[in-house]
Amino acid sequence: MHTSPTPGFHVSSFLSAHRLPTPRFLQARTPAVLRPLWRALDDQDEEQATYLIGTVLDQSPLSDDLMAAVHAAQATVALMRGDLPRVEVAARQSLDLVPCQWLAQRLILSAFESQHRFDLAQGHFETLKIAYDLPAWDTPLERHGQLMAMATWAWHLKQWDAVAGYLVYAYPKGVIDMPLELCEDWFRLSLYRQEPAEAGAAAARLIPKMATPHADELLQTIVRRGWYAEALPLYRKVYRREPESELLRRRLIALCIREGVIEEARQLSRLGALKSLS
Repeated sequence: MHTSPTPGFHVSSFLSAHRLPTPRFLQARTPAVLRPLWRALDDQDEEQATYLIGTVLDQSPLSDDLMAAVHAAQATVALMRGDLPRVEVAARQSLDLVPCQWLAQRLILSAFESQHRFDLAQGHFETLKIAYDLPAWDTPLERHGQLMAMATWAWHLKQWDAVAGYLVYAYPKGVIDMPLELCEDWFRLSLYRQEPAEAGAAAARLIPKMATPHADELLQTIVRRGWYAEALPLYRKVYRREPESELLRRRLIALCIREGVIEEARQLSRLGALKSLS
């Protein structure tokens, strides 16, 4: 179940906007004949890359390894142009020659993402069997990038438990290591999965960066689910930040009563009579 956006949150979530990182076409290990082309691709210079593909093809005959690199370059240029059918055709031509590579696979996955075919991206990735003997010109996708890609596709497919699993592997220290925008998604994820402890941990990371009204709105999301034990310590922190707020005092008293912390509720009540809710 989705919730309406909480004030202070980004309207578009981190994972909904996340895409595979653009490959880096590094020249250090790349064969000399490919280096100018790889430099142009790394600069995302479509016109220069197109010209250099022609110059490499003029140096025939090319080995299968070099021809596979050229097809991958053609697929990269097609992706720059938004010619997604051509991306897949050229990438598969590259894979026919050198099956063990990342670059062509990444381009196919990026094309699926651009078409919002996240189920195909997920299914394609799950079939990959890439060994360690990669070509010198290849652009591997590191482990964190793989996990974030799988989390992204699972998010679009509303596979909440799968999203959580990938993020746990990507950030083994939990929300403390996540970018703040991703913490917002982790909070949402905890609501979808009915995980109060995770919601509390995400909220604890988020509320220090929020204006008090936004922090209150976020914490009320937890309270409305009946997760009082998680909300109480967080409301204490927000109240210490703005002790003159009668609304926060009222919230805190109510939570103390619900959690049986009666003496704290009494002490808060002694600070002054609460005004009517009307």
